[in-house]
Amino acid sequence: MLPTFISEEAALGHSRATYRTGPLLGPGGLGPPGQWGFPGPTLTKCPSGWTNTQFDSNNCGSCGVVCDSFHTCCGGECVLLIQNCGGCGPQFQCPPFHACCSTDGVASCTLLANDPNNCGICNSVCDFFPSPVYREIVQCCSQGACLSTDDLKTNPQHCGNCETNCAVTCGANCICSGGHCCPPCTVWFDGASGPNWGLLGAIAGGVIEGALGALTLGLIGNLIRKDLKPGCYSCSKINHESGSHLACCDLQNCTNLETDNQNCGRCGVNCGILSCEQVASGQVCTTSNRTCNKGRCGCPPGFPDLCDGQCVNLATGTPFCGICGNVCNPDFGCCLNGDCSRIFFDSDPNHCGSCNHACAEGQICCNGQCKDSASDSANCGACGNICAPGQTCCGGICTDLQTDVQNCGVCGRDCLAKIWGFVVGGGHTCCNGNCVDVSQDVHNCGVCGLTCAAGDFCNDGVCSPPIQ
Repeated sequence: MLPTFISEEAALGHSRATYRTGPLLGPGGLGPPGQWGFPGPTLTKCPSGWTNTQFDSNNCGSCGVVCDSFHTCCGGECVLLIQNCGGCGPQFQCPPFHACCSTDGVASCTLLANDPNNCGICNSVCDFFPSPVYREIVQCCSQGACLSTDDLKTNPQHCGNCETNCAVTCGANCICSGGHCCPPCTVWFDGASGPNWGLLGAIAGGVIEGALGALTLGLIGNLIRKDLKPGCYSCSKINHESGSHLACCDLQNCTNLETDNQNCGRCGVNCGILSCEQVASGQVCTTSNRTCNKGRCGCPPGFPDLCDGQCVNLATGTPFCGICGNVCNPDFGCCLNGDCSRIFFDSDPNHCGSCNHACAEGQICCNGQCKDSASDSANCGACGNICAPGQTCCGGICTDLQTDVQNCGVCGRDCLAKIWGFVVGGGHTCCNGNCVDVSQDVHNCGVCGLTCAAGDFCNDGVCSPPIQ
């Protein structure tokens, strides 16, 4: 679009491909067409319109020269964007660890490590709702990654929100518990109401001594009622109030002794270590795949049996079949009540690929996968029977749909189908996937593809001229 102070006659002269902008001389700043004052930048007429090719990244230096996303146009040349962010020259160079990102068409240098609008990469925006109740949008970018609600509950550098650092507000060893900064070996508790002794006393007093007794015992009950206010409490205090089983095993955090694999039931009981012994080179430990459940080390779901400290499934042969140490021959499978049976996973439709994985009715097992032999052109009728190019598998038989009278055009279309003795399929022959009657079809007269001359008829499969 041309500047308002440039006359169209001067700008669009038929013999000019460029013009220079500048205020016109004359009364009110305007003068006769074609008269220029102080010269401005030179504009060039490109297919996209008049533009300054010194700074246009889509027409840099000349029309049609496009700078890629890592470069911008300065002085008619494509130069690095990171060194010319938002302008041209050394004053627009981004400092180390910064990137040049564009927001609403305005380029500026940003630190990708903590910019919530450009987190890790340009235009990667961090935002989330902290809870269904508080619908304000929270943004937090830390070390180039967006933090979520769960992060803000446990991250001591961004505890509760992006700005709160527990080391600053609480102390060097403080932790983040439930989005609140707490001293070591404590946990945040939302609070609880103690027994309403005042109400209970009033009821009891009313029954025993009437109104005066109710008033007296009610006042006494309110004096001994204790509510647990929200705050940071020790592991033992939380256990007393909530019935949990917490302990501070690392002198930093309260851990749940019922589920912690490294502190199961009590501190230091590691379910992943079966036993350790001291040798010349140091301590050697035997590991286990046990997990902690309700404060006891045991086997996880799906692996109910224990063999030398390892959780296995003796019923499926993972890795032992029936009894510890019994490994089935590669040609056998542990599929029948923990017994090694001669089962070929590649071909057994009842154990296709694995124990007890049965193929659906009508399917066969090919290389450990269930296949529909009635329609699979790579396993037509039998595993590995591949139909030739141009053929289709119909009912387990490779056929040409262009010529097969029982599968004409599509599987199952029978040109010879009859009702009460009459053919209802449209003819007796399949020509190019269509059922036709070659005895009277002028385009397939007698045989497929034989077309009668213009005006002739097809009678009994023979082209005949019309009767004169």
